[in-house]
Amino acid sequence: MDYFVYENGELVRFDAARFIREHKKNKKVLSNLRSRLRELETYGISALKFDSVKVQTSNIADPTAELALMATHLKKQIVEYEYWLSVYDKTMCQMSDGDRYVLETMLNPDASHPLYSCMEHFHLEKSAIYELRSHAIKRFSELVVGEL
Repeated sequence: MDYFVYENGELVRFDAARFIREHKKNKKVLSNLRSRLRELETYGISALKFDSVKVQTSNIADPTAELALMATHLKKQIVEYEYWLSVYDKTMCQMSDGDRYVLETMLNPDASHPLYSCMEHFHLEKSAIYELRSHAIKRFSELVVGEL
């Protein structure tokens, strides 16, 4: 999840629009990761005690150790996805109802005619909706970067 753009080690911007657009996809990815981990745990991997540093750095020939490495990797990914999904949820809760509606409608990749839905909802012209969208994305970015 690389939503931050850095130049010379400095944060230049946060790609909030992409972060919001990919929210549903990220929820599906998290669900799939959890399913894969549960499958591994059915093999008894969760009961094994592996030092994650050793698991990640050693040459692995043992199939059980390979499964442990996969489980360790999945757990790290799950923690990362859970973190970013919680950031999304917390940030959306801090947004006004109007900003939230604009973001969820305009940046929903599955929405049909999101611009017209917003125009009808707010009784505004296209240009005003685009201004609302820009303002909402900027506000969302400020809240996320402030949370970190």
